Amino acid sequence: MVIDIEPLESPYTYLISFFDDVIYTIVTHDPDNVLNWISKIEWIHRRLIVGLDDEWSHSFSRNHNPVAILQLCVDAHALSTNSFTPPTSLNL
Repeated sequence: MVIDIEPLESPYTYLISFFDDVIYTIVTHDPDNVLNWISKIEWIHRRLIVGLDDEWSHSFSRNHNPVAILQLCVDAHALSTNSFTPPTSLNL
């Protein structure tokens, strides 16, 4: 398996090479970065197919298992955010 991760000049941005594919990736916990990423993707792609993955925090209290990591991928752009709390103004 051929995988390479190259950090870019912008903080928390990487180019991930996976065989013949290159994925531009942002890792963030900042809601503004999440909104900027979504806006950019909406501008690039009018019709979207989005890959979604989430990881849950383990909790010992009943009915409380918060999302720890949310990952979105569209074409060759990926976003990974931890402790995800969307801004109230975001309409999904």
